[in-house]
Amino acid sequence: MGRRIILGCGYVGSEVARDWLEQGHEVWAVSRNQATLEKLLGPRFHPVVARVESADWHHEVPGDAEVLLNCVAAAGGGLEGYQRSYLGGNRSLLNWTSGGGAGRMIYTSSTGVYPFADGREVTEDMAGGGELSPTGQVVHASEQLLRRDPFVGPRATILRLAGIYGPHRHYLLDLLRDGAEVLPGRGDVYLNMIHLEDIVGAIHTVSDHPAAAGEIFNLCDNEPSPKEEMVRWLSERLGREPPRFDPESARGRRMRVNARGESPNRRILNHKIRETLGWEPRYPSFREGYGELRL
Repeated sequence: MGRRIILGCGYVGSEVARDWLEQGHEVWAVSRNQATLEKLLGPRFHPVVARVESADWHHEVPGDAEVLLNCVAAAGGGLEGYQRSYLGGNRSLLNWTSGGGAGRMIYTSSTGVYPFADGREVTEDMAGGGELSPTGQVVHASEQLLRRDPFVGPRATILRLAGIYGPHRHYLLDLLRDGAEVLPGRGDVYLNMIHLEDIVGAIHTVSDHPAAAGEIFNLCDNEPSPKEEMVRWLSERLGREPPRFDPESARGRRMRVNARGESPNRRILNHKIRETLGWEPRYPSFREGYGELRL
C-alpha cells in the first residue's frame, strides 16, 4: 500500500491515521503532542514530534508520499495561534514541496471563512470579504496560499469543515448532561455540524477521486438546524427541560464572529461534494449522529 503523511494529529488526524493504517498504508504523522502520537504506535506508523510550522519535519517524512493531509488546529494563544498553525503550517508545507512533495494534498479548512449572520444559504464561492473576523481572515489567507501556488494549487483539495462532533467531543451535549439551565447565545441561529466519521469518509473519497484535485468543498451534514431545535431534541432524550438562552452571556466568549461582532448564523450547503464526488454523510443530521452516542 501507499505512503501517507498527516500534519497535525489531533481529533481528526488521529482518526484518519487509524483508518489509513487499517487500510494497510504506511503513515507518517507530524504533531507537537508526543502523547497523542504514542497512542497510535504500530509497525507501519511513524511518529514525528515537531511543530508543523517549523522545518523540523521536512526531512523526517517521505518525499514520494501519495497523499498528504494537513489538518492542523489553532495552536492556542488567540489570533497568534491561528497565524502559527494555519498560515505558518501552510508556508512550511509549501517550502517542503519545493523539494518534491506528495502526489495529492488535502487541507482541512473551516466554515469560519463565511462571515454571514443573517441565516442565508452559503456555497463555496461566498468566502472571504471585509466582514470576516480576524481569525476567519487568517484561515481564508491560508487557503489562498495553497491555491495560488502553481505546484500545489492544482493538486490540493480544501475541505471547509463545519462544527465537528463525535465520540468524546460533544460540547453541547455535555452542557445539558451537567444540568445547565442557561446556554449562552441565541437559540434561533443555525448550527452546521459534521460527524468525525463523516470527515474520515470524505477524506477517503477525496484521496481516491481525480475530480477532487484543485477544488474546495464544504463538509457538513445535510441539515443545518436551529440551535434551539437541537437543544430541545437532546433535552427530550435526556429527560429534562430545555434550558433557556441568554444572548448577553455569549459576548466575548468566542472569536468566530464577523467584523461587526455578530455571531455566525448561516446554512452551509454541501451540494458540491455530493454532486461532484458522490460523497454522502452516514449521519445526514444531528439526530443520527447524536443518536449513536450514549445520551
